[in-house]
Amino acid sequence: MPLEIIHRDEERREERRRLSDCLKKLPTISGTLYLGYPDLLGPPPARVDALLVDARWGLVAFRLDEVGKSHDDLRSDFEQVWSLLEAEVKKEARLRRGTRLKVAPVVVWIREPDHQPVEQLEDENIIACGFTQLDQALKPRSEPLTAEEFQALQAVVQNARGIRGTVTGPLPQPPLARILAEIEREVTSFDRGQLHGALEMVEGPQRIRGLAGSGKTIVLARKAAEIHRRHPERRVAVVHMTRALGPMLEKHIKRFLGDAPWDRETLLVLPAWGSARSPGVYHLLCQALGERTLSLEEAKVQGGFGNVCRALAARWEAQPRSAVLWDQVLIDEAQDLPPGFFKLIWRAMAPPHRIVWAYDELQTLYGDPLPGPIDLFAIDEPSLHLKNPPGEAQRDINLETCYRTPPWTLVAAHGIGLRSAHGPAYAQWVEDPSIWRVIGYEITGEWSPGHQVELRRAEHSTPSFFGQILKPDDALQWQTFSSTQEQDAALVTDVQNDIQSGGLRPEQVLVIFANGRTARARAGQTQHLLLQRGIGAQVAGLSEGPDTFTVPGSVTLSTVYRAKGSEAARVYLVDAGVSASPDPTERSTIFVAMTRSTCWLRVTGVGMPMKLLATELDRIKADGWVLKAVVPTPQELDRVRRLGLDLSPAQKAYSKTLERLSQEIDGMSEETIRVLLERDPSLVQMLYRLNAAREAKD
Repeated sequence: MPLEIIHRDEERREERRRLSDCLKKLPTISGTLYLGYPDLLGPPPARVDALLVDARWGLVAFRLDEVGKSHDDLRSDFEQVWSLLEAEVKKEARLRRGTRLKVAPVVVWIREPDHQPVEQLEDENIIACGFTQLDQALKPRSEPLTAEEFQALQAVVQNARGIRGTVTGPLPQPPLARILAEIEREVTSFDRGQLHGALEMVEGPQRIRGLAGSGKTIVLARKAAEIHRRHPERRVAVVHMTRALGPMLEKHIKRFLGDAPWDRETLLVLPAWGSARSPGVYHLLCQALGERTLSLEEAKVQGGFGNVCRALAARWEAQPRSAVLWDQVLIDEAQDLPPGFFKLIWRAMAPPHRIVWAYDELQTLYGDPLPGPIDLFAIDEPSLHLKNPPGEAQRDINLETCYRTPPWTLVAAHGIGLRSAHGPAYAQWVEDPSIWRVIGYEITGEWSPGHQVELRRAEHSTPSFFGQILKPDDALQWQTFSSTQEQDAALVTDVQNDIQSGGLRPEQVLVIFANGRTARARAGQTQHLLLQRGIGAQVAGLSEGPDTFTVPGSVTLSTVYRAKGSEAARVYLVDAGVSASPDPTERSTIFVAMTRSTCWLRVTGVGMPMKLLATELDRIKADGWVLKAVVPTPQELDRVRRLGLDLSPAQKAYSKTLERLSQEIDGMSEETIRVLLERDPSLVQMLYRLNAAREAKD
């Protein structure tokens, strides 16, 4: 893979670009170059201009020459940088061999003029050289870091304390607990897309799109912590729609901040709407204007939250910019918020409108998909024409790898969400094939009306550890019962086995009631049945307060809405037959519920509705966890809800290239071509020419 470059900010852009261009010329370089990162807190603090993490070249920090600073002062800085990096590496057991480090940091001073000889300032780990002398100054390791060591080094550099992989020590013995621990050990650092989302800062809007379980919430939490560490004076609001997300964001931000202080006056985690006890964005903006905050019932009379926000936005447009409350806003689960809210946020902020919004369009719970940026914010600003120029921080970021939900469950969730088994009478449909590729699917077949296509998870978008640790038949199960009593009896027995035999903690088990109309009564019944077995259980949002989702020692009972943004190792989706309806909202709801599982999902229901849903799941399984679908005609599309992403021209062009080359180069899949394009585009062109010559000869 080529060198991945993370542009944290725009400082000293030309010098950093020159550094990255020189490093790209080093043989076999393929790691990550962080420009403007990290800030080493000390004490005393120290700064680097760039940091290279590479299996072959190790850990190399770069400092650019500084006008007005003596060389003696710079030498002292370099020693501090080296000491702080060494201290961080020492904390990771996988990077130590006894008391010695497997990878020792190297600090390089890039000095001007460029023609001065390479100089070792203290020892071989602190070096001075020019840009053009890097190939002489840096020495590759005699033995490259192993894959595990490289990931451990990345985790140290990325400050990845808030990611799933926090299991240390011996694995537990009970079977389910052991499998869960093995999976949690695998995710220890951010992937490429997550790095761009978490660390790259732009002066303006930035969009992050990703599948359920691709790490959007973690990325936003990491970004919030990074902003607060570097700009503690900046007023930042991290916004969420569902209540369960608030405590989760707080927890992750605190982990990522580590020892850095959290100023609760400048970094706020806020609900979009809020309540009298927990004021949200809408309440605070009303307060700033001296407007009365409407109740939820009053908002419904006026057409809903979106209309109320649009009315408030009109009043904000007339206000002086001194009334601005926040310098930056980060919005999670944006697909669940109405466009009127985004119009309000834009008008309540001053240029450069540092707004970051993260969403998954395929799991919206409320009506239509999110529109493109210009329609979303109801204004045509140049900064909303999101582009990713080479050599700059990305403004439009896509997360295509799902780390939460096993691939078989994810495919089934998409199939059920679309009602793919009933094509072309779908509940909803993604009509642009480019979108499927962007969200991590590979397409086989001709994408044209009336033709059958196959959609399967691409290898690069599927973590390999799922297939190594889990089996499809264990990860996803479904069953139809003849009565609610029979379903409930099986549920409490299974939960009891999960805890007593499987070794799961009660809070690692989540029961979701698919039917929102009966969920509260059903949760109370199930809580009583579990208590009779000596198993603690609590109803999310009721038992321990509206903002509490999980409680240690208790199984969580929840509606789909309350579970939004949360996850659990074992998920039971009960009364699921209600989602057999072709209604697109019901289908989106079951998709959200199914993707809460990190390991095991069991879908159950009663009677004919559940039998219909089970038939769809049977079909997806029989097809080898591949979605086989007929592309609908324009007339058929008029009868379904259309889902679509606002793709950039570059994303569309890349997708078209994959499609064209896979059709024109015999025997080569889109996945293989994608890998070759990333490694060396000239190889693909050569194969294309060879294939054309062979066809001409035939």
